[in-house]
Amino acid sequence: FVCYLESVIMNETVYLLQKLLETYGFDLSDPDFKRTPERMDKMFREVCSSHFINVDEQIDKLFEVQFPTTYEGLVIVEPIPFVAICPHHFLSVFGNVYLGVVSGDSVVGLSKYPRLVKLLASKPVKQEDFTQNLVNTIYDRLECKGVMAVVKATHTCMTIRGVKAPGVITTTSSVKGIFDTDLSLKAEFMSLIGDV
Repeated sequence: FVCYLESVIMNETVYLLQKLLETYGFDLSDPDFKRTPERMDKMFREVCSSHFINVDEQIDKLFEVQFPTTYEGLVIVEPIPFVAICPHHFLSVFGNVYLGVVSGDSVVGLSKYPRLVKLLASKPVKQEDFTQNLVNTIYDRLECKGVMAVVKATHTCMTIRGVKAPGVITTTSSVKGIFDTDLSLKAEFMSLIGDV
């Protein structure tokens, strides 16, 4: 029944996308537009995949296995590439995350950080919220001493429409825990990620 329901919804979505394109005057009998509504539907489902799942459950799975550690230094994972969707224009936002973590008593496997970035970015989300959600999630789930993230991204809503300013990069940052008070640690992080 669930597969049947998904099929009905998908057919309805494809139909609506077809009508949208036709409303804008596109000739869908043109060979270049063959199956374009289906591909658009598939694209939206892919780039917004986190919208269709229970994100908290997936985050629980990412942080389920933790390993004890006595390491007290800074761990930097960078650059972590991501693609998100701007909720204002439904155009892509793409860039890199530079992540610094000072662990508490445990760590997760390093691959969990890029997986978390992908999970949090796979929905319509503002860059500011994405940056803060990333830091808060790691800090809360890992119970670490501190987290800092710098996110640099290109917003295609600024490059292909409106102001049409290719090359503009938007930078956001968020800190939690020890990064709030230890300026030398924050400076070490910025120094190690270099001129990004």
